[in-house]
Amino acid sequence: MTAAEEYIDFISEIGPGERYRECSAEVIQRNSSRLPAPLMAIWKSSGLCVHGGGLFWFVDPDEYAGLKDFWLVGSSLGNPSQINVFGRTAFGDLYLWDESNGRVLKIFCSSNRMMTSESRAGAAQHLNLAIESFLAMAEKAAFDQEDEEGEFLFDRAVAALGPLAEQEMYAYQPALVLGGARHLASLVKLDLKVHLTLLRQFAAPVLRTVTV
Repeated sequence: MTAAEEYIDFISEIGPGERYRECSAEVIQRNSSRLPAPLMAIWKSSGLCVHGGGLFWFVDPDEYAGLKDFWLVGSSLGNPSQINVFGRTAFGDLYLWDESNGRVLKIFCSSNRMMTSESRAGAAQHLNLAIESFLAMAEKAAFDQEDEEGEFLFDRAVAALGPLAEQEMYAYQPALVLGGARHLASLVKLDLKVHLTLLRQFAAPVLRTVTV
């Protein structure tokens, strides 16, 4: 599969992209050595896009560097300088690329959890495999969140609160880590970076490793 074919799969599942920012030659050059080639190919052709009406956003890693470093403090995930945020969801979950071993890492900020993969022997020789799988096998449900009754929240949040701006997210008040509940009535729109910084101060994230 080519990057274009994988991106088509991503679009067919998550929804069409809306370009919210051009990717300048400077941005492409700065990220070409730290993000995988399939992702760079998409950015060159489409820019930075938001998909599914705000469900998933591709982002510039530089704009999330400080937030990423803060969330990785005390973790065992490796060198933070080799880990970069490339996407985020409407609920503030972060998707990161580890250039040292070709892993996609996930930080589920609202629930203070991290997830990483333990690659099998030889996987380091195929550093694009994880991002290709991410694009080709993405599921809308993985980027959405469910309420206490198991019903998805994103579409209802958009209807109730309106669509998100580039720096906004849907957040629970009170935060889940402080005893809040996953209800539509608990959701508000907040500044993403401010809120995720506060969440990290409330509690350290729990790391889960899966074998792929």
